[in-house]
Amino acid sequence: MIEPMAIRLINPAYPKKVKKKKMHGQIVLSVTIATDGTVKTASVVSANPAVAGAALEAVRRWRYLPAMHNGELIETTQEVTIDYDFGKHASPPDEQEPGSLSEPPQNLLQDVADGKLFRVGTGTGIVPPRALSAPDPQYTEEARREKFGGRVLLCVIVGTDGESRNVWVARTLGHGLDGSAVETIKHWKFSPAMKNGAPVAAVVNVETSFDVY
Repeated sequence: MIEPMAIRLINPAYPKKVKKKKMHGQIVLSVTIATDGTVKTASVVSANPAVAGAALEAVRRWRYLPAMHNGELIETTQEVTIDYDFGKHASPPDEQEPGSLSEPPQNLLQDVADGKLFRVGTGTGIVPPRALSAPDPQYTEEARREKFGGRVLLCVIVGTDGESRNVWVARTLGHGLDGSAVETIKHWKFSPAMKNGAPVAAVVNVETSFDVY
């Protein structure tokens, strides 16, 4: 079975009064992902009640490429963990800016269902793409001033030629770091995914880290 793949993860909009308390921890939710990639249900497994509601509201808007079994899209339930830290310079923005780099291609799910675009998973026979040239994204001046760091989760469609055909932000970080990550990874070079010895187009998650220095 191919597990669901995150393509759009909304950051929770936590209450301001909670953020002021400088709390940190983890929220664990049980999420059912429908065959169209939307979140059908979400419930709390473990969480501080002060942050659970915001997390549920955000997760219900998440989008995935759904699980697949024997070439068919299927509904699945899985646990997801959200880390939060309201310490100084630690929290990502509540939401991506309008008109930003966060929208997947409109035909993404159809291309996967039609076998035009592949994912890597156990038993698929797909050899994943491998980065051959992968320079690190630049740390922005804005993030440096704020002493802000973290991780940006991106989705990358790697073509049969090993080029990054499409890159978008699945989970935003803010402070200009999303754009820096996208622009850099657009120019990464890959060995393409392979199926039965032939190159195929594939979509993968790539996470880039920005360390405070």
